[in-house]
Amino acid sequence: MSTLTATDDLFAAAYRNYRRMVRWAILDQLGTGDTYLADDLTQDTFLRLYVHKDKVDLARSPGGLLKTMARHSIHKHYKAKRNVEVVFDTGDWQFADRAMESADGYYTPAQTGFRTYRAPQKSDRPVTFTAPDKVVADGNRKPLAERFNAKTKPMPNGCIHWTGYVGKAGYGSFNAAGKMHTAHRIAYLMHFGPVPAKHMVSHSCHDRDAACVAGPECLHRRCVNPDHLTTIETSLTSRRRSAAR
Repeated sequence: MSTLTATDDLFAAAYRNYRRMVRWAILDQLGTGDTYLADDLTQDTFLRLYVHKDKVDLARSPGGLLKTMARHSIHKHYKAKRNVEVVFDTGDWQFADRAMESADGYYTPAQTGFRTYRAPQKSDRPVTFTAPDKVVADGNRKPLAERFNAKTKPMPNGCIHWTGYVGKAGYGSFNAAGKMHTAHRIAYLMHFGPVPAKHMVSHSCHDRDAACVAGPECLHRRCVNPDHLTTIETSLTSRRRSAAR
């Protein structure tokens, strides 16, 4: 005796009638031609529908609902963009060398073979970044170093002044992937790598110049010469500010 309910029959009909449509929608969204991945995500989409089959009216056309669930399946499996690292300036994808962050609906490559970067959207542009600071270079624009160096000017005293936007505090600012970073921090990251934990980038040229004007008018704050940059503990900066008051 069959234990299938009327809802199960409706689900089976939806699977037969809409499986190909969902698969093509996923392939179009991915834009990679990865048919194996599309098959996996198609099955995941219908699994989501089956879990909620008693909460939806399968007698009506579920095409729109399935497309929405397909987008959710893609997003769930590829939302771990922060867990993927890209070799800077090469664009070669590689898995992160640290533990993957567990999340509902997310699986590591060892478990499923799924890629670990976010599924590409049609409006996306290629990006590369370095961890943990995630300084981003837009793949459709000039390389980060080229854009950065175009806004610098060597000075007679050995400093390299930032000629781009300068904030109220007197530090240069550089826009990387829609987020503003201090220019001297970008310079440090490009030449020395990540900033140590509980440290910040500081200017040694300011400390060596007895005639330097303090505060936002200090031109050394605009210096991006890597040889004039060092890291100091953030607590030391707080003590400096307290002493200056």
